[in-house]
Amino acid sequence: MRTCLVLISLLLVAGSGSGARLVRAQGGPGGMLEDAYLVRLWTTAEGLPVNHIMDVHQSQDGYLWLATGGGVVRFDGQVFDVFRREDIPGWTTSFASAIYEDRSGRLWLTTDNGEMARYADGVFEPVTDERGHDPGRVESWYEDADGVLWVGTETGLLRFQGSQGRRYTREDGLPADTIRVVHRDRQGTLWVLTSRGLARWTDGAFRAEAIQPVPRCANHGVHARRGVYEGPDGALWISCDRLLRLYQGRLTPFDTGSSSPLNRFLVDRQGAFWVGTVDGGLLRWQHGEWTHYRPGEHLPWARVWPALEDTQGGLWVAASRNGSGLARIRGDTVQSVALSEHIGNDVIVDVIQDAEGTLWIATDVGLASLRPRRVRTLDKGPGGAILFPLYQHDDGTVWAGTWGDGLYERRDGVWQHWTTEHGLVSNDVRSLYVDRAGGLWVGTLSGLSRLQNGVVESLSLGSEWVPYDLEEDRDGTLWVVGRGVWRMEEGELVREARFSDVVEARFAHEASNGDLWIGTRRGLYRRRQGAWRRYTLDDGLMSEHFVSVYEDARGVIFFGTHGGGLHRFEEERFFVYTRDHGLPGEGIWRILEDDLGFVWMSSDQGIYRMARSDLDGIAAGTRARLDALVLTETDGMPSAECSSGSPGGWKMQDGTLWFPTIKGPAIIDPSTFSLNERPPPVRIKRVMADGEALALDGTASIAPDARMVEIHYAALSYVASEKNRYRYRLEGYDRDWIEADRRRFATYTNLPPGTYTFRVVAANNDGIWNEAGASYRFRVSASWYELWWLRVLGALLAGGSLHSWFPTGRSGGKRVRRPGRCERSRNGLWPSPASWRSRHSGYRRSTGSKAASSRTCRMSSVHR
Repeated sequence: MRTCLVLISLLLVAGSGSGARLVRAQGGPGGMLEDAYLVRLWTTAEGLPVNHIMDVHQSQDGYLWLATGGGVVRFDGQVFDVFRREDIPGWTTSFASAIYEDRSGRLWLTTDNGEMARYADGVFEPVTDERGHDPGRVESWYEDADGVLWVGTETGLLRFQGSQGRRYTREDGLPADTIRVVHRDRQGTLWVLTSRGLARWTDGAFRAEAIQPVPRCANHGVHARRGVYEGPDGALWISCDRLLRLYQGRLTPFDTGSSSPLNRFLVDRQGAFWVGTVDGGLLRWQHGEWTHYRPGEHLPWARVWPALEDTQGGLWVAASRNGSGLARIRGDTVQSVALSEHIGNDVIVDVIQDAEGTLWIATDVGLASLRPRRVRTLDKGPGGAILFPLYQHDDGTVWAGTWGDGLYERRDGVWQHWTTEHGLVSNDVRSLYVDRAGGLWVGTLSGLSRLQNGVVESLSLGSEWVPYDLEEDRDGTLWVVGRGVWRMEEGELVREARFSDVVEARFAHEASNGDLWIGTRRGLYRRRQGAWRRYTLDDGLMSEHFVSVYEDARGVIFFGTHGGGLHRFEEERFFVYTRDHGLPGEGIWRILEDDLGFVWMSSDQGIYRMARSDLDGIAAGTRARLDALVLTETDGMPSAECSSGSPGGWKMQDGTLWFPTIKGPAIIDPSTFSLNERPPPVRIKRVMADGEALALDGTASIAPDARMVEIHYAALSYVASEKNRYRYRLEGYDRDWIEADRRRFATYTNLPPGTYTFRVVAANNDGIWNEAGASYRFRVSASWYELWWLRVLGALLAGGSLHSWFPTGRSGGKRVRRPGRCERSRNGLWPSPASWRSRHSGYRRSTGSKAASSRTCRMSSVHR
């Protein structure tokens, strides 16, 4: 069968009114990448009691704690545990305002009306002064080197060395009861700044040093952070509405060169201190001079404050009102992240960085997180489109085919758009291929087009003919596969007779040894020296539906299937990787290899990464499982659902990997790709016995009639907590570890009496395990009829009864008791431990112990 090629030539002049539409890329490195950070927002829809967050803090044990208008909240990455006034002794309101953690790991929590509680070892306890009064609204916190916690309030200064505080007021020598700042200098002097001046602690009493009005210090209050800096010369710098300097007992204002009122204050690791302003941008004091980051010139906003210095030495600046956002300053570079799209223009209350590097932002509309993308995408060109094929020409030009939006060409940073208006057969593009002459073949749902030097030549084949892939062999023959297998001869398509019964072919690939491989929905075909061979399930394949192919530099060929795993062909033998080997999914759309020894595969569930050495080891029998990484939307992919165009991904000349998805390209740079290498802290959250909570400290005792024990646990890794994995074991019951995958609780029923230790270990989103994990020890008490002394007594009584039942005789002057039989009690007075044991695994619960059948035992005793 022959189909003639009809040429429709359209001469296109780039940039002309009748030519292709130009789309100039904007923003990001190289003018093409969108924002490099991922933003996520949690609200009441995800479990928060209210959206207004007053304070955020990560405790030493790894939990995130929030002070909200609806209570104190503990967050483990997936679940918000809310503690309201009825859960916290001494509180009459659920409106929590501030959180502070001392060096011993105890949390100090305050309310909006001045009540306070302390949390340690899972228990809340009320905090008062020596008269039993509430501390009052907190202005500042300070813990000295002796572990004494000083809390400045509107009604005095409290000194804590336990849960009860000693209050100091004007009657104790302070200039005023409203405390602004507390700090101990290098000489050990404790300074207290009040609303009416300065005092210091000397010989167990306060003495006023400078009496003058002091405005409220904006760096303190409900989100108190230390706002005092001690310079090399011993001077103390304090940020209030204006900058104050305390030196040699004198408190004086210090000129910043800005007329704007000041707000928060931060000192970085280099000793520079940063001061935010209400409407004048940001100030930095370093090496004896001020640097001014002005709004509109260096920063997008006027009302800003320094939030934190991150682990890489970058300073984050927060803005609120009239546009909310964050900016990062590193050296002379200022990069801003607009958050208005996610949280509107609402107030940013506080910002912290957790142990994994994620920024957590307390706002008026919920809890937001910000972290770098590991996968980027485009903001222009085909960004957001349903992509199928991606291709890069040797001259650097990038081509991207879409579903319904035609073809995009990127040359020298400029995107050019091609559609049916410019000569394409269809705007639904499924395949791309550049032949040896430099022409770009475009396979669409309605036929083929060829682009070269601005000219489009098209062949309409109808909607029933879809060219899924093209391949030019070493003889110059162009193969076209789709609804059948075709080859181009002298400008005409000729159908290959061997494939007359093939409904759909997905790829054509000429191997390095000259073999031509065709992947279809009915098997894999190889053409060698003109002869075809078909491979099916009978040849060791796990599937006959093939969709992708990749050949490495050694000539090893990998084939991706639709649901049948990854097939490897080497030395005339197939090897199949499946879920049993650790393959995350068994549908493989595209296979690429980077320059660092990793293989990347796209699928409809994300992008998989695994070491090439792992693949080789499994095939050689020297390794059992793959250590695979799965990338999804949580890593920055526009969608985890990749597309299966041809080619369904490309390794670009700069080493980046591009994969098409249904929402634009997913772009990965292997050279900068980083893993979350921090093993996650693992915590036992709660233990329940028949619905009753058990204490988490010590060894809990469970009643003998308890039917169900339920243990909840969590790995405190927040990068992608939904990817955390678990395994657990109940020592004394489970023989092996139970693979719980992502389930966060274990259930046991009808446990026999005994002492048990539950152990759980966890891995983070990148498969880094905390093998130490967490443990919980508990004891199941015995019923009265299981007590050891009752069993001994029963045995003695039974022995005495048997002695009276059996006749005796003498043999050689020795008394011998003849063997007899004893029957186990029918009422189960002494049941065997085996009769208590019930099977379980995760969700599975015991069906109950089977009643032990009556059994007999032979006894004999010999008296000599």
